Amino acid sequence: MTLTDYPNMPDGVTDDTALPFAMWRVIDQMNGKRSMDTIARSVAMSVPQVRDLIARAIQLATAANATANNANARLTDELIEEVSACLVATVGPMGELLVDEALDNVGDNGTLSEFLNELAGSLQPPARAAFAQRLRSKGLA
Repeated sequence: MTLTDYPNMPDGVTDDTALPFAMWRVIDQMNGKRSMDTIARSVAMSVPQVRDLIARAIQLATAANATANNANARLTDELIEEVSACLVATVGPMGELLVDEALDNVGDNGTLSEFLNELAGSLQPPARAAFAQRLRSKGLA
């Protein structure tokens, strides 16, 4: 997206896109009719700050959309290996057993989302949070 003087909502950003509040304050003002100066004044920021927030919102939306597409992806050996590595790094060798059990539960046609939900359900909250963070760092969640 090219940032014009009268920007519209960035491609990929929807009402369901998780963005920090400061970004939503800016994005909410973008309707193709308000100028960049007007938006900046309304949120008490400079134009360069607004441009930076818009660029970061686009990056976050792109990453979120890629993650959402991954969630519906069918399990492949590569995905299973990446998830397994994250789980073993979190809980140790027991992670391999949890992966095997989760694979049995989701079946041959399982999706990444189903697999991750199955694994997360077998973890205590601290381990679940650490596992989720590792998955996010790999772009898997």
